[in-house]
Amino acid sequence: MKPFKEFAVNHLEPRFYGALWYIALAMLIAMAIMGWVDRTRFREEIVFTGALLAIVVATIGWIWSGRMTILMTRKNNALALLERLSSEYVSGLKKVVYGYVSEYNEFQEAECEKKRPEMPEAEIEQLLSVYEQVAVAIVHGAADYEMLKQAQFLVFKRIYLGLRHHIDKVQEIDSAYYEYFERLTCTWHPELQKKTAVFRIDGGLFNPMAGADA
Repeated sequence: MKPFKEFAVNHLEPRFYGALWYIALAMLIAMAIMGWVDRTRFREEIVFTGALLAIVVATIGWIWSGRMTILMTRKNNALALLERLSSEYVSGLKKVVYGYVSEYNEFQEAECEKKRPEMPEAEIEQLLSVYEQVAVAIVHGAADYEMLKQAQFLVFKRIYLGLRHHIDKVQEIDSAYYEYFERLTCTWHPELQKKTAVFRIDGGLFNPMAGADA
């Protein structure tokens, strides 16, 4: 069922929408030709074609209106997420976590000559939970893909590289922990990929980044 859904979302829907435009154009051309040749003779055909054209145009307008509504909703959701990520709460978590990551990297480079820094587990869990929620919103098309990718591209990588040892540890207990965050980060940064497959972004006709792997 899932392969068919992906095929329908990424291939059938865009082609259906494009076909409607071609049908409308063909009807308009046909009406113009019949009117130019003999308007009286083709009066019924012109009226019938005009009625069909009106239906097709109304369908296109309905689809376009729905598409714009969804795109605007995604952009608003992305702005709300970016506002949350720049909040004092998340900034405070980043300050603590980034400080720990810096000390941990120094500890690794010193080859155990330094004391292992104490891990701020509560702040790490909270920060990863926030970014897991953001990743879920991106992957399932609830928030604008391109806007969040441009704003968080390097942040995802920095957090993932810094906390990869912790993510690996908790995933030994349950591989579902931070799965979306990890897989989306590896989708954006293929050089980091290890064991998880990259994501295909959901959204279909209404998502300009549908099916994007990077």
